[in-house]
Amino acid sequence: MPRIFLSISCCCLTLLLGLGLGCRSKYDSIPAYQPTTQPLSVTGLSELAPFTPVDAVVDPPVGWKPDELKTSDQHSHQVWLSPTGKTAYGVIHFGLPLPVPATWILGPF
Repeated sequence: MPRIFLSISCCCLTLLLGLGLGCRSKYDSIPAYQPTTQPLSVTGLSELAPFTPVDAVVDPPVGWKPDELKTSDQHSHQVWLSPTGKTAYGVIHFGLPLPVPATWILGPF
């Protein structure tokens, strides 16, 4: 009986050890990402202000020009374009037929 118990114990230990080593990530040797650019300073943003057409509080970057407000019966959205026109900051507002939490909608998008 002890011999069978020892054999089963060794098999279980070997299996657990194999699973533990087999689950190691192959990316362990890759260093953590370190950004090389500096974050935007807070002074580069405008003051927080309510923007009622999209039912939001916005703070677009200073010097960015608002694009035309786009609306339909189901949504409205506003975009601010950078001085180069290659980058944009935008806010969208849309309604749903049922009252559901925002996390249900934001996750898929």
